[in-house]
Amino acid sequence: MRIKCKAKDLVKKLQRVNSIIGKAKLYPVLSNVIFDVKNERSLTLYATDFELCIIENLNVNLEREGSIGVPCAKLTEILRELKDGEVFLEADEELNLELKWERAKYKLRGIDKSDYPKIPQVTLEEYVCVNKDIMKEILRKTMFAIATNDPRKALEGAYFKLTPSKIEVVAMDGSRLAHIEREVEEANISGEKSCI
Repeated sequence: MRIKCKAKDLVKKLQRVNSIIGKAKLYPVLSNVIFDVKNERSLTLYATDFELCIIENLNVNLEREGSIGVPCAKLTEILRELKDGEVFLEADEELNLELKWERAKYKLRGIDKSDYPKIPQVTLEEYVCVNKDIMKEILRKTMFAIATNDPRKALEGAYFKLTPSKIEVVAMDGSRLAHIEREVEEANISGEKSCI
């Protein structure tokens, strides 16, 4: 892989991806972010903590396709110190990532993409469209009742029940209960679907 991009754009994307990496201390492989370049203009960055997955895309100047996993926190720290400008990233077959910026040169040891957990592919065969203001209201009125750091993992989320005509959300933390129901704008689902 060999690419060129703006340092500040890459830092923004890495900071978003890094937001879930800090939570996954039990599995060192999850401290990495995967750089995947498959076409001529797009770099895909992704990371997971087994519960969430963040995928970011960035337009780059591509010289060679490829993929590598690199320590996200270390790379972000290096890039933050650089002033704005073009940064060159090159990964070799031995999984070393070389970063060049003006006269500075850094090397980071990476991992093979195949050593990283697979990211599930989401299809939009079935969907529900909810107005963003209604979704904000739903979240605002139920988030207070979602448990944090509870051994009962089901209480650390909200129950969503979707039908072709409405969305219903319930949250509880053992002592508080929140429930809200709203109409949906558009739906392409058959029957009733639910998730936590």
